Amino acid sequence: CALPIFTLSLLNKNESKPVVLSLNLRDWFIGRVKRILLPYWIALFTIFLLLKAYDLYFFDIKTTSFTSMIIQFLGIQLFFQSIWGGINPPTWFIGLIIQLYLAFPLLIFSLRRINIGSLFMISIVVTFAFRFLGIYYLNEYNLYFAYGAFFGCRLAEFVFGMFFAFSYKQYLKDGRWPRLIGNLRKCSLPLYLVGIIMHWSIITATLCDTVIGIALFLFLWTATNHLPETISRPLRILG
Repeated sequence: CALPIFTLSLLNKNESKPVVLSLNLRDWFIGRVKRILLPYWIALFTIFLLLKAYDLYFFDIKTTSFTSMIIQFLGIQLFFQSIWGGINPPTWFIGLIIQLYLAFPLLIFSLRRINIGSLFMISIVVTFAFRFLGIYYLNEYNLYFAYGAFFGCRLAEFVFGMFFAFSYKQYLKDGRWPRLIGNLRKCSLPLYLVGIIMHWSIITATLCDTVIGIALFLFLWTATNHLPETISRPLRILG
């Protein structure tokens, strides 16, 4: 939800030169620390205190050791298979977010040389390569590589958020969606089912999560835009 908003915000700030977006790196990274890392650190510390209070942390010493906690504080536990989930397994996602947000300024800079459509297509190729590599070669090193723990495995969904923001900006301007987004929106539910079917083959499984993620986003976005105002307004806080 967040990335289309970030990109759309940049497009609005650079109204006079929408092709060459500018990003204040200092403000960008400080903003990510405040919005992501500070709440994460508070949650991590709170969970650790609860585990210690009930002596539950003794059941898994390797995830509550000093070194392990430092690794989790940095949000890089997904690079260590033995403590991949840490003391709170869903927090593996923090490491992925950090990687993608580090890549975001580079993606913005690349738009000075290529258009957003080309960048999206390149990201699909990169994602396929990363996940194919993970499935066939790196699973013995890190079982979670092919599941999307590293930024390259999720790059296509991330760049799609940027692509959607550009498309939405065009829609607001002339009332028409770009052809690709328009077609994807119309068949988002069948596309979601195709993504599920793609799990049945190792080759197609490399992009099944990408297809499912994009289809689900478009389906939910389209559905919520048809909700009555009284229902959709409270949902806006979610993005």
